[in-house]
Amino acid sequence: MRIRDIHARKNRLGDVTEAVTNVGFHNEVTGFSHGQLDGILYAYDKDTPEWKVIGTLPYCVYQNEVFIKHIETTDKAPMLGVRMVKELQRQHPDIKINPGFTTDDGSRLFNLIKKRYPSDVEKNLFVYDHDNDRAEAR
Repeated sequence: MRIRDIHARKNRLGDVTEAVTNVGFHNEVTGFSHGQLDGILYAYDKDTPEWKVIGTLPYCVYQNEVFIKHIETTDKAPMLGVRMVKELQRQHPDIKINPGFTTDDGSRLFNLIKKRYPSDVEKNLFVYDHDNDRAEAR
């Protein structure tokens, strides 16, 4: 199946019945205006014939920062949120990732990333201090 066929088969999340282990990613640019690039990172199950979408991460890149709008994943894909953030970071190396203000789930996600990948924090790739729930000085 070709990557572009993913777009014809987009679906809502949550109808996955088995645990997902073979995950692929596809990045789609949805717009560009006044220096801001908008995009969506899709995670899909490579083991399904139709490459079922199991996660979405809309974001924008502006003034050398990646701003995450939100993360939506199925509960059948463990650690998918972490994997999606790491994939976004891989696609945009050396650019800071700013999750903005987060929900309780989002705060737990980024605290987990900080614990599992301390070198990313040391490189100052994240610009949000979730322990104190405030933006860090740049």
